[in-house]
This record gives sequence, C-alpha cells and structure tokens, in this order.
Amino acid sequence: QLVNLIRRLLELQLANMFETLVVLDGALQAKHHFEADVVSKFFETNKNIVGLSKTTSIVTENGIPVSLYLNRLAPLVPPWLAHDVLISTKFQISFVKLHEKSPYLFRLDVPNYLDAKNVSSQILARSNDATFLGYPYELVRVDELARIGEDELAFMRQRFLSSLDSLTRSQLEQIR
Repeated sequence: QLVNLIRRLLELQLANMFETLVVLDGALQAKHHFEADVVSKFFETNKNIVGLSKTTSIVTENGIPVSLYLNRLAPLVPPWLAHDVLISTKFQISFVKLHEKSPYLFRLDVPNYLDAKNVSSQILARSNDATFLGYPYELVRVDELARIGEDELAFMRQRFLSSLDSLTRSQLEQIR
C-alpha cells in the first residue's frame, strides 16, 4: 500500500512538470490526503492533466457496472465518448471507447476547465498500436518500462539482504 502511494505521488509530481496534455494511468480521484493535495494543485493551476482508468467501481442506480451499461447502449461503431457522466466540482467523469476492434471501455477524468471531446480526440490519435488496441501507446510503453520481472525482483531482494548484517537478515527471513 505504501509503495503504491509513493509511486503515485512520484507520478503526479512528474506529471506536474509538463505543460502539454498528460494522461495518467488511473483516475484523478485521490485516495489519500497526500495525493489530494497534489491533485488539488493541478486544478488550481489549470494543468492539462487527465486520468484514464481501465477499471471503475462506478455503478448505476440498479447496481449495474456503468462500463457494462454504457457498452450495451453505445453505438456499434467506436470510437465514442459518453461525456459528463458524473461531474464534481473539480473534474468530470466520462467514458471512452478508443478503437473499433477493442472491447475495452475506459473511464476518462477531465478537469472542468478542459473540453472532454478535445481531450478524447487527442488520446484517440495515440490509441492505434497493435500492442493494446484502443489504449494510448505511451501508457502501454511506460507500463512495460516500469514493470519489474520475477528474476529482477529476486536479484534485488538478494542484493538487499546481502547488504544487511546477519542478525537483521535472519529477522527479515523469518518474516517472509
């Protein structure tokens, strides 16, 4: 949990350095007060930062997942945008389907000072790579670069353990 929070805070700080449109992998909705502080500054300074989520817990009044509901109502030929599904004081939640051959529907969080249609068309232009049709190539690539494989993790664990004294190492090995 702590590692995920630190990773998220670092992602947000990095996103804040750019002036162009930045698409974050995940929602703009903060889950922790540290995260909320950083995201609030985006809105205060009108940063061009949006969130694109592969999953969402939003449901209709009848308890149906909103992504399933919208997929049933959607036009047969994507791409399409269902914008302003929910609007908060800071951002609007929309849903997008970015490629005709993709079964995926994504949650798109766009600050209220940006136009969701314009943002979705910019993301659409980057979502044609065969690696993950209908998902921005840059997010696919960043995920590949950031992923730590099992072999690399085992190596890093061994290196870390070897740097500890024997008492600390035996205590940590008991925890595993």
